[in-house]
Amino acid sequence: MPLNYQNILLWRHAIAEDLADFDDLDSARPLSKKGLKQADKIAHWLTSNMPKDTLILSSNALRAEQTAQALHQEYLVTASLSPSATLESALRAICDLSANRQQSENLLVVGHQPWLGLLAAQLLSFPQALPENAKEISIKKAALWWFKQSNSQENQPFKLFTVLAPSLL
Repeated sequence: MPLNYQNILLWRHAIAEDLADFDDLDSARPLSKKGLKQADKIAHWLTSNMPKDTLILSSNALRAEQTAQALHQEYLVTASLSPSATLESALRAICDLSANRQQSENLLVVGHQPWLGLLAAQLLSFPQALPENAKEISIKKAALWWFKQSNSQENQPFKLFTVLAPSLL
């Protein structure tokens, strides 16, 4: 599945409250106080640095939506980017949602491990590499990974532009 974007930003949700406090309903966990601060720090940086025409997609898990909300911008929510998503289902959802919206050159995805780390690995590999062969990259909570297309030709790997953690801000 081609990802026709100039920039792809992957943002793992910030720290959430403990699962035990929410009757094992994982998707209902909100961000913790620390998580809210982490999301605000990254969102503040993104507001100054993210390209203006960026399509923002978020998982439907509360903690991911709260992370995306820190940007104070319009975003789309999909259950296809849930914590239980696979790399294949996440890629399909990203491509489907992108195709149904005004085409943007830039994409920000707010999501979860392990599929977010698998997507990062996929972006760094040649497109001919099959998703099931991707090795997971561990993206820390609240961290942002920004990938840029290496050139304007299709089927080229992305290059890692920057990695940012709230503790660096």
